[in-house]
Amino acid sequence: MKNKNKKRNMKKRIITISIFIFVSLLFGFINTYLIQKGVWEHFFKGVFSIPWYIHLLLVFIGLFLAIMFHELGHFFTLVYYGIPVKAIYVLAFGLVRTERGFRIKFIPRFLLMLGGIVIPDKMKIRNIEDETKIVQIFKKVLLNGPKASYIYCVVIVLLWIVFLQFNFYELNGILFTLMVITSIITYLAIKSSKLEFQGVYGDFVAARKIEEDMLFRLSYLIQSVTLIEHDKESIDYFWPQLIDALSHPKNYYKKQYLSLLSSYIEEVAFEGRIGSTAINSRFNQIENQLKNDEDGMIMAYYFLYFYESMNDTDSKNRMLNRIQNTNYKVQEKIKTYYEKLTNHLLGISDETDFFSNPQNNYSNSLYFVYKPLEIKEKIKPIFKI
Repeated sequence: MKNKNKKRNMKKRIITISIFIFVSLLFGFINTYLIQKGVWEHFFKGVFSIPWYIHLLLVFIGLFLAIMFHELGHFFTLVYYGIPVKAIYVLAFGLVRTERGFRIKFIPRFLLMLGGIVIPDKMKIRNIEDETKIVQIFKKVLLNGPKASYIYCVVIVLLWIVFLQFNFYELNGILFTLMVITSIITYLAIKSSKLEFQGVYGDFVAARKIEEDMLFRLSYLIQSVTLIEHDKESIDYFWPQLIDALSHPKNYYKKQYLSLLSSYIEEVAFEGRIGSTAINSRFNQIENQLKNDEDGMIMAYYFLYFYESMNDTDSKNRMLNRIQNTNYKVQEKIKTYYEKLTNHLLGISDETDFFSNPQNNYSNSLYFVYKPLEIKEKIKPIFKI
């Protein structure tokens, strides 16, 4: 047995040494070839022909271009399939479709996200054919972002390699910095496309889930037909699916459940749509599972509005008491928004002046993403049964 282990270890050492020798020889051959062809000379002259502050500027330019081409992959796919685009953001800059046409917006806070986003315009899904078509389009839209990043990266690397053969030193230096930044950003973009963390989904994950996960798919599509403008006929189509999804106990602990539940309450409390007693009977159980974070606070207010629409005074007062005695970990301006909204909806005070000022409309922590879209917010009254 010992002899067999010795032979096996010896074989491994021989293989390791052989690989090391082969790699060393290959590296030496490539290095010698590059020296003879003057490639290394062009490389170093190119890098040092550009001042350091220009390299620093190129880092930001490379970052912007890498993100832009990723978002253009999403953008042009939507356009190709005939879906209008409301906005495209890249770092702090946005191109937004308004009533006056496309406008360039500067959103400094978006720099914190170090990324971009493409937002489709008004959408309508009226039947199963529309749904199937939109799902397939969205799947391609999601996948074509990382694909565009990869193609752009390959092009930049190839350009750098090609021009490295010649004595265009300044151009070589510029392409080198762009190539390094583009490679890093492309790696991060493709890596993050495979991640799923606290309700945030990468492009690859979202493309898979929109086809395989019915709860995710339903949440994604309902948001698409209500974000820019509420489309009643689309909700008419989705309503049976929404009721079915919310009625299954197995869905209670999934991330998309609260999103779908808020859509349900929105329709019942503000649009006068007939709900489901099976779902309504579960509200007490769901209330007890709410956390003291932003999502939990907003959902608590939605329950409050629902009880008001049902003329359920006891449940309404219970929710008011719960909200007032819970220390929610939420930004003050978001707390203020819902306090003012609740006072207005319950007839406690007239907050028309407050909501007429767009600066006060902070319905959630991501509101700054949608604020440049210039969506006209209407405070709908609670529809009482």
